[in-house]
Amino acid sequence: MNTFSMAFLLMGFLFLFLTLVIHITNKDKKNKFLKYCHTTGTITSSAFNGYNYNRGKNKNSYNKGKSFYGMTHRVYEYEVDGKKYSRADESAVINDVFNKELGKTVDVYYDKENPNKSFIDIPKRNDEMKVLLITFLSLSSFFLMIGLVLLFL
Repeated sequence: MNTFSMAFLLMGFLFLFLTLVIHITNKDKKNKFLKYCHTTGTITSSAFNGYNYNRGKNKNSYNKGKSFYGMTHRVYEYEVDGKKYSRADESAVINDVFNKELGKTVDVYYDKENPNKSFIDIPKRNDEMKVLLITFLSLSSFFLMIGLVLLFL
């Protein structure tokens, strides 16, 4: 057994392990959705709270460059049994999403016993997780195949 084939096999198993970890954690989040009721809501406001490395600490400012870190605070409204609710949600900042969210319709999941307890689902995150899973699974398959071929040569 040569070192080169072992390196490929180890990389393959590493990517396979990461794929399983991502799949299991994502599955837990999906199970969380099943315990809640679903409705639609609207994002009514959004604010940025963070640190801009070019200009220093500046709340409520937004820099189109990549030199900041912070959180968006989205406020969304939804209705359950004729009663309106409003909640704030925090998510990591993504440059191209921040200014485009006002008025956006989102999926809201709420607790039937306590409708004020809710969270929103961002479809873009789910798509990104699928791409990540497919990428890691492909890399795992590639490294395992090359490692096995090199092992038997």
